[in-house]
Amino acid sequence: MIFLLFAGWRVAQPFIKTHPAFWMFYEVNFCFGPLLYFYTTSIIDGQFNLRIKDLAHFIPAIIVAIIVSGTLFGYSEIQWIGIFKENLVIAHLGLYIIISMLTARKRIKSPFTPVDDIQLAWLRFMIFAYIIVLATKISASFGNLWHWNALFIFSHTVHNIFIFFIINIMALTALLKPELFSFIVRYQKSILKDADKKMYKQKLLAAMEIEKPYLNPACTLPTLAKRLSIPVPYLSQIVNETFNLNFPDFINRYRIEESKYHLAKHSINKTTILEIAYSVGFYSKSTFNSAFKRHTGIAPKEYIKQQAA
Repeated sequence: MIFLLFAGWRVAQPFIKTHPAFWMFYEVNFCFGPLLYFYTTSIIDGQFNLRIKDLAHFIPAIIVAIIVSGTLFGYSEIQWIGIFKENLVIAHLGLYIIISMLTARKRIKSPFTPVDDIQLAWLRFMIFAYIIVLATKISASFGNLWHWNALFIFSHTVHNIFIFFIINIMALTALLKPELFSFIVRYQKSILKDADKKMYKQKLLAAMEIEKPYLNPACTLPTLAKRLSIPVPYLSQIVNETFNLNFPDFINRYRIEESKYHLAKHSINKTTILEIAYSVGFYSKSTFNSAFKRHTGIAPKEYIKQQAA
């Protein structure tokens, strides 16, 4: 929704640019990169909660907007902004495209990523669309720099048309595939009965407590569903709706609780944090540290110190 709002504002810029009162909102171009990164994270992780520190991604947009809005107070736009503004936008957007691609590539390789084929295809489309937008913006900037008016006009026109195209594709997709934008809507057409949901939930919890399948690093949604004889869509629905967690967080929650037991005996057993991470199902120490801090708010070393105190 925010992306559509900013994209619509971006398309309307040629019509409002002459009105100084709107100039402070002109630099929404610096918001598209962070929005792509946030959306990539939400798809890969299954959810995204905006935190205070995430607002730091919008600092460049705020700074440039404040500088540009100086015209409201009788100041001329600072020269370096006028010269390098387009290049800054290109570099900023290109950086976030790279970050989003690397984030998606790293997380998709993980067996715990909840992303399905439809979501993955849509994410690839969005990243590809961003690349096209960036390419046309670079072409327009190049034509403007070398005073090739034909190239500038052509590239600028294609750029705006493609943004308009993306807006319409997103709006149409939101109507036809609302589950791509909210996992809550995803299960409105589910035929899973409440009685079966309760039975599957009890079966899942019993297995997690007794059999502890989460200790296996290869524990994925399909393998666990097969082990419990529960259809994959139903198991995913139960985890999402009942526990308000995506599958990786659901599994990691049990792993972290298991690791707490071992960390509390760290001084006795003399086991390393890496050994504990492996024993509870994590692939690496860094992944374990990140998951532990995400679920507890502190690092494993800090937890050990608290237990020893």
